Amino acid sequence: DNLIKLERIPVPRGYQNLEAFNRVLGEALKHDRSLVFEPEGHTTRYGQQTSNLAMNGALPIQQLNAFFVAAAERRKEEVRKRSTHPFDAHPPRVFRLYSWAVIMHENGHQTPHIHARGWLSGVYYVEVPDEVSRDDPERNGWIEFGRSEERWYRPKTVVPVRQIFPEPGLLVTFPSYFWHNTRPLRSKGRRISFAFDIIPV
Repeated sequence: DNLIKLERIPVPRGYQNLEAFNRVLGEALKHDRSLVFEPEGHTTRYGQQTSNLAMNGALPIQQLNAFFVAAAERRKEEVRKRSTHPFDAHPPRVFRLYSWAVIMHENGHQTPHIHARGWLSGVYYVEVPDEVSRDDPERNGWIEFGRSEERWYRPKTVVPVRQIFPEPGLLVTFPSYFWHNTRPLRSKGRRISFAFDIIPV
């Protein structure tokens, strides 16, 4: 819980509110030419994923990428003040950003995975269907931390799990080595997210 951080991004310049920004961002992502359905070697199921958008020229994508970098710099400052935990003790001096979008359709989900190359990872929620709600007992469409691939389980293994409601405008950041997945999306609407890795160089 101490290493998973939730925050709402400030309204980017030129937009009246986050809803307006998310609408423009969502349109840019839906029409990105690099979108691929279930790209090979990735964990996206029943959904589309872009290639790296870190250098994309679209203004809303640039604005969000800049916020990701700023969030990473803040995390670097925070960990220096906190403890000798390995994540805190070794923030990268220099890093590069890798970012991408995922558009999930009905039954869309991410299988359990980590981001092995990264130090810090995050996901920003752009568009979430109404069927994804806080009071859903099945928590469909939510992000989930803690469960690894089944091959790593042993009998009587107890795994601490944290599930987070994917509210539009919310940014979730976490150590890249945290196992995470998403609950299947039980909706005919789209769920659009924009994720990133901070990769040491």
